[in-house]
Amino acid sequence: MSYSNYYGLNQSDFEFLRTDELEAVLSHDFGRDLNVRDTFHAGRNYRNSIISAPRFISNASTDINREFQSRDEVDTVLTDEIDLTWRVMTFGLKHIVIAGFEYTRQGFENYLRATPVTPLANLYNPNPNDPFVGRDGRTGARNYGATDTYAVYLFDTIEIGRHWQVSDGARYDYFSQQHNLQPVTGATTTIGRLDRPVSWRGALLYKPVEIGSIYFGAGSSSNPSGEDITLTTATGKLEPEHTTAYEFGTKWDLLDRRLSLDAALFYTLKDNARTPGATPTDPVTVLEGEQQARGLDIEFKGKLTQNWEVIGGYTYTQSKIIDSNTPAKVGSKLPGVADNTFTLWMTYGPPRGFEVGFGAQYIGERYANPINTRLADAFYTFDAMVAWHVNKHLTLRVNVYNFTDEQYIGALHIQGSYGHFFPGPRRSAILTASLLF
Repeated sequence: MSYSNYYGLNQSDFEFLRTDELEAVLSHDFGRDLNVRDTFHAGRNYRNSIISAPRFISNASTDINREFQSRDEVDTVLTDEIDLTWRVMTFGLKHIVIAGFEYTRQGFENYLRATPVTPLANLYNPNPNDPFVGRDGRTGARNYGATDTYAVYLFDTIEIGRHWQVSDGARYDYFSQQHNLQPVTGATTTIGRLDRPVSWRGALLYKPVEIGSIYFGAGSSSNPSGEDITLTTATGKLEPEHTTAYEFGTKWDLLDRRLSLDAALFYTLKDNARTPGATPTDPVTVLEGEQQARGLDIEFKGKLTQNWEVIGGYTYTQSKIIDSNTPAKVGSKLPGVADNTFTLWMTYGPPRGFEVGFGAQYIGERYANPINTRLADAFYTFDAMVAWHVNKHLTLRVNVYNFTDEQYIGALHIQGSYGHFFPGPRRSAILTASLLF
């Protein structure tokens, strides 16, 4: 299979995108110990596209189904977050209190097109000029809706003497969603859902010496069934998924504090993962699955010499589907999760204003489906950079990404057993000029 193969259709496929965004940040210090910050963001995205998404028709075939994907959609987002940071002493203990309120509204409106019958493609020799029979205009039907999220949170970090630190806190979300299905004729169907998840976080840190610390932390999070801003009749009845994460690690400043080294063991458990109903009388999707991920994470950052800076990390992950109502998934690795990943970026700034950089990334093998029958190969990519600091105001920089022009699987689309992938970006270069005044 060639990475240059095109599985779309010249007679139908296109994409137009337009995004408008506005962001404003207002911050005020009430003395050294109290700060209030307000962050406002508004955005609007218009997408008009028809894409033939490639899907294997089965595990035993090289035929590709060109799945008709249409978007004639406007998405909007409005969010405002106010947070307060307060440093205060109580009973001889130093507190750093962070409290806040957040409001977000996300809306969408998608006009539907008729779904034509698209021709199959061959994995090895697709023909983008295959005939396309069907209309691509609006049918008159549309889907529209909105999600409103109100959240309040409170976190406190307490310093106990010179060696101990305790952190705790919680967040409450009011997650209200409405999804409307308006057909060409007939009544509009409205699917709504309201969730009120509470998440928490806590940590205990011990500093045996000034340059090192050991810590243990835990926290929880929730995934509402409408997290992608859409609801179906099945997902509209589902409670949120719950995930609990634990981490035990240590942090050290080495080489006279020129190098920071972090290492941590982590364990994450989702104890009510979505899975198909076990019997014909069950709902289409139920919360009876269980998934876990555990491993080791190492990160480093610092200046090895006056001119040589380095940042990078390595992560080893063991993932597993512990329980599912689909027997073929039980014991499988989570799709899209690599056992091993590694990143590295180094810069060296010699005299006369020049700076050079080198980076490397490694992603190990990943399964493309939850029954582990399709495997994405591991890959390396390498980047480079040259910068010239002409003076204190002007810097010219050239970045070359994937300079070895590696062909690799960049992102996986996980869908059942027959998903597709997106090739990673080929070699590219960007020239930038930065002007400070």
